[in-house]
Amino acid sequence: MGSLHDSDCRPVGSYPPSGIDVLIVGTGLAGLTASIECTRKGHNVRIIERHDDINTAGDMYFMGHSATKFFRHWPELSKEYDLISMNNAWIETFKHVGERMITPLKVSDRLRQAGMDPNTPPGAFQMRPLIYRMYLNEVQRQGINIQFGQRVVDYYEDQERQKAGVITDKGERFEADVVIAADGVGSKAQKLVGGQVRAMSAGRAMWRAAFPIHHLDKNPKLKEFLKMGGPNNDEPMVRTWLGYVALLLFP
Repeated sequence: MGSLHDSDCRPVGSYPPSGIDVLIVGTGLAGLTASIECTRKGHNVRIIERHDDINTAGDMYFMGHSATKFFRHWPELSKEYDLISMNNAWIETFKHVGERMITPLKVSDRLRQAGMDPNTPPGAFQMRPLIYRMYLNEVQRQGINIQFGQRVVDYYEDQERQKAGVITDKGERFEADVVIAADGVGSKAQKLVGGQVRAMSAGRAMWRAAFPIHHLDKNPKLKEFLKMGGPNNDEPMVRTWLGYVALLLFP
C-alpha cells in the first residue's frame, strides 16, 4: 500500500480503470474493506454473499492500527471512524465474586501502567454494528454490487484462461481475474491456498448478548452500577470480570 504517511493520500479517482475484474466472496469487514480498496485502485468489483441479507449484529469490536492505515485514502471514513470510536474509554476490572481488582482508569493510563506508550495505543474500541454500517455505507456509495444468497461450495483456477472462479450450491459459476476469499476460517479456498485446515476445539465457549438500555430502568441498583465513566459519567466504560477459566466483558 506504499508509504504510511498521511501525505500519501490517493483517493477514489486517483487510479485509471485497470480493466481487472475482482470477485470477493463474503461481506464481513475484510470483504468490504477489500471491495472499496480494489475500487479505489480502478478495478471492477463485485461481491457475493451466502446469506440473504446484511448482518449488522455484534457488540464489542477492536481494530488494530495496521487495519486502519488505509483510511488515509478515505478522509471521510477516517473522520467517521474517529467519531464512533471509543477513544476516551475507561476500564475497570473485578474478580468473579464482585471484588474490584483495578479501579476505573483511562485506557491510556492502563497502557502506561503496562509499559506501553499511551499516545500510540494498539487500536480503538468499537461497537461492531456502527463500524460495519460505516463500511457498508461506503460500499453502497461506491456502487459496488452485492449478490446475496450465493453459498460458495468450491473454488477453482483455470491456468489456461488465466481466470479464477467459484461454484455455488446451486451450481452457478462466477469468474473473475482475481478472486478474494473473505468467507471465513472454513473457506473452501483453503484447498488452493495453503491447504485445508480443520477446526480444533479450544475447550472454551463464548456466550454473547445485548439488550436495549431501557431495561436498566427496571433495576435502579444495576443502572447505577453500569453508569458511564469519567468525571461527568458521560464517557464509555469497559468492565471486565476475571474468574477461574472464565472472563466476563461488559462494554
